[in-house]
Amino acid sequence: MATIEQLNKIKQIIEGVDGVSIRSSTPSKIVVDCDKDRQESKGILESTLKDNEVKFKEQIVSGSSFPATVIEGQSLNILYKNKRGGGMQETTLNSSITELFPCIAFLTKIENQDLTTIDKFYAAILKNNSPDLSCYIRNDNIAGKEFVDKAETSSKFKQKVTGALAVLKFIREQDKGKPVTDVYWGYRNKPTGVLPNHKGDIFLKFNDNSMVGASIKSGGAKTQEPKLNTYVNPIMEWFGKKADFEKMKVEAYNQFYVDIPGMPKDPKKIGSREFYDSLGKYEISNKQDYDKRYDAVLEYMRTKLVEILSANDATTKKWLTEVVAGEQEGVPLVVVKAIETTGDFEMQTDEDIIKSCVVRSKKTGGLKITKSTTSKQNFDISLTCNLKTTKLNFSIRSNKVGVQHKLGQFLNLAVKFNGAK
Repeated sequence: MATIEQLNKIKQIIEGVDGVSIRSSTPSKIVVDCDKDRQESKGILESTLKDNEVKFKEQIVSGSSFPATVIEGQSLNILYKNKRGGGMQETTLNSSITELFPCIAFLTKIENQDLTTIDKFYAAILKNNSPDLSCYIRNDNIAGKEFVDKAETSSKFKQKVTGALAVLKFIREQDKGKPVTDVYWGYRNKPTGVLPNHKGDIFLKFNDNSMVGASIKSGGAKTQEPKLNTYVNPIMEWFGKKADFEKMKVEAYNQFYVDIPGMPKDPKKIGSREFYDSLGKYEISNKQDYDKRYDAVLEYMRTKLVEILSANDATTKKWLTEVVAGEQEGVPLVVVKAIETTGDFEMQTDEDIIKSCVVRSKKTGGLKITKSTTSKQNFDISLTCNLKTTKLNFSIRSNKVGVQHKLGQFLNLAVKFNGAK
């Protein structure tokens, strides 16, 4: 069992991670609630543990069918649970606090004396919020009022309000450089002239009518927030490969699935009750073979993605700019991380690196896609200009839980951009 000092250290690390909260703890077990997908929350927490030089391993333990994080040398298990009555609803509330509060505060000129404590700031937001504020686009003011009124029900209320103060600081700094005349909340709608798929969470309009979108990330000083979360299916659709994807499904089904005991012989049964029942039984009775098959499916799909991305440099560069970097001509994107522990912010530049490298890379021979030799799920897109090659790291893996994970997710695996190096 962990000592009190060891337990408190791990709990302190967990409390600084966005998307998880401690439900209960003992010297041998910490149970955490996950606001988001459990696999995603587990990945963020384990990355933070690694940053803090805490050694751990993944293992199935008593009390959970989902893999736990086992802290080495302390006999301490971290178990992941879906949040009770929260889930995506609280996640949306949390992000709305961080994005909407600074818009209201800037537009209504909330005074510095009301920024000194969390309670004073929230009281000022409650007082100043109005459906007539220009930050609301069309009828988003209805959702805005609900989020403002319910903000205190968030289990991460103080953290998210601290993040909101950080974003307000960012807006005020931009205003010093060039006067900001309007700030828009891009909750469901975007300002006039902005594409609906723009990655901006808030939009700043300046006195010369130019506009910039800001993608807001929030977390602890050392946490790594995801930069792109998507799936194979929308990537295949973007590249015009929908018909090819359907053929791949049949090919992969016949190659990796059809001989599993109890598996339907017809590929049209993918996702059916029989499909999941056979996979669930197979994972329990043949765990080693199950994992080998998943690795084979993962490699199959990673290889296909690399082939598609390698087929046409110009198309892949366009995908990097429009989808990964979220660039729209005339409405550039900046990525702002609100540090919830200090109320400060920092600019994240990976998306800017993509945009710069796409422009500067060679027209021919300037793009190369390679699979990692050390990770079964990673691949790199390398962009080369005259003097330098920049690698953009991506990963493909299962991110579902229960019978829908691994083989259950089939080919529609999650794809993430992890950053530039």
